[in-house]
Amino acid sequence: MFSINNLKYELGSGVRKSKYLLEIGSSDIARKINILTKSASFPERTIGVASAYKYGKKYNFRAETDFTGTFEITVIDDANMSIRKSIDEWMNSVDIFEDGQVTNIDGYQTSINLWQLDSNGEKLYGYEIQNAFPTNMGTVTYDDSTQNELVEYTITFTYTSFIPIEGVVNTNNITAYW
Repeated sequence: MFSINNLKYELGSGVRKSKYLLEIGSSDIARKINILTKSASFPERTIGVASAYKYGKKYNFRAETDFTGTFEITVIDDANMSIRKSIDEWMNSVDIFEDGQVTNIDGYQTSINLWQLDSNGEKLYGYEIQNAFPTNMGTVTYDDSTQNELVEYTITFTYTSFIPIEGVVNTNNITAYW
């Protein structure tokens, strides 16, 4: 029989959506992005299903794995719009062609780690999002009626795949708690 005590036992303390950590490199602007990210989401992964028939019976089996290929973060920018300037520079470095060929792939792709933190702020579970780079920087709408609101916008990253990573507690590398 179901009871609240069963639910509490199975859930434990649970994990909070507000406790996460984003790690994008180690430069000063990366540290700023890590700290000023307002929201982020674990990326989506789907295993496709294929079917075959044998003796009139349908058999389903695994097909290709599909990574949606994008994930978004929402950032609050600082007084100098440092994040927006840096993402603009990063996107400009992506948009370089020589002789009709894409160049410098290793120069603009990076890994991004997104962690779920436990109630003590320690890394619990996360994903290393591989070969990521920004492909869209959202609009900033200026409006006289929003005089006390800070500038925020969404940055969309494209990636090739991601792998799960288990938490290894190293407080020297934790750049931001929420």
